[in-house]
Amino acid sequence: MTRKDYVRLRLEKAKESLQVALLMINGNHYSFAINRIYYAVFYAVSALIYTKRLYPKSHTGMKTLFNKEFVSTGLVKYEYEKFYSAIFAKRFEADYAEIFVIDISTTKQYYEEAQNFVSLIEQMINNTDKND
Repeated sequence: MTRKDYVRLRLEKAKESLQVALLMINGNHYSFAINRIYYAVFYAVSALIYTKRLYPKSHTGMKTLFNKEFVSTGLVKYEYEKFYSAIFAKRFEADYAEIFVIDISTTKQYYEEAQNFVSLIEQMINNTDKND
């Protein structure tokens, strides 16, 4: 598998995670939706990071490289880093807290932000592909 194939696979996984998140929202399973929303963002970021031939070994490493390579350099607006950090924390809380409560409105807001985030990353990757 080529690097480009792997990047495309990760991006497809991000989109699939968004589809599953919507199913979870519609089924009133908000904590599971938060998990899938986070993973949509994570897979999209990993696709973008891999375009630079960087392969972090952890979720935190992925977040750190995203900030270093894309946010600090101005390629991605800081608001996306803020969202990534927020959904990173919410996913951890949703998966590991004894009690996790989130309402439909907040979950839908995270979902919409994740859609925008994944779209931005896809555009960036498509632009990178044109320049390769």
